[in-house]
Amino acid sequence: MNNNASKMVAFVVSDIEDYFSVEIFRGASQVLENSGYVTVLMDTNSSLQREQELLESINQRSFDGLLLQPLTNDAQEIAKRAVRQFPIVIMDRELELSAWPQVVTNNYQASYNATRDFVAQGIDEVVVVSSQIQSASTRRQRYQGIKDALQSGQSLKTIEFNESDFSVEEVLNRLRRMIDPRKKTVLFSLKERWLLNFLPPLMREGLITSENSIVTGFADTNLIESICPFARVISQHPFTMGQRAAETLLMKLKDNDQAVPGLQII
Repeated sequence: MNNNASKMVAFVVSDIEDYFSVEIFRGASQVLENSGYVTVLMDTNSSLQREQELLESINQRSFDGLLLQPLTNDAQEIAKRAVRQFPIVIMDRELELSAWPQVVTNNYQASYNATRDFVAQGIDEVVVVSSQIQSASTRRQRYQGIKDALQSGQSLKTIEFNESDFSVEEVLNRLRRMIDPRKKTVLFSLKERWLLNFLPPLMREGLITSENSIVTGFADTNLIESICPFARVISQHPFTMGQRAAETLLMKLKDNDQAVPGLQII
């Protein structure tokens, strides 16, 4: 234990507008505050440049530790910026060659299992809606799970866009052209926010109905099911993830050499 500890922990999330990021913070801050720590929330706003700037700024402050929901897929890039010798725990995004403990969701298996259930119902195609898939390990794992679960003859269509700079109407027009109401279609969103944006107008226009569609995606609230009673969402547990990450950080704060699990799956 460091006798000169500031009792402050930096908490960096990828997008504070996402309920998931807010709930991770709530779970972590509850645990940390019970142990006498102040949790300082910082938002990268889905910007890699902003993430780099925040990591470099944290080096200049007297934080005792860092909880990070990274945008980058590169652990070495984080190590280059976060050069202080203090405990770090990665949340939500699984990084290859990570030197730090990670607390994540089993995104691949959840997507695979859900898609296999839909395949058994005789679907024709899956339309995936996502911000840039390759920019986050969570999206890559979810997308790969969907792909691997499909069978011959079932098509996979994908709409990607820039999360920080996109037109709702442009994405809607792409969806309108892509969804064929004559086919049994799964609308699969890799993030709850996109269903909240795009699902209501598609339902009003009759492109998504209980007869011709299955609506699913990763969700953190019950909002989607309120909008679309026939939706079958994949529930996540961000509050629990935040708690687990904070508990792991506390163990490292007590003894940074203490062994903790390298990868924890919620």
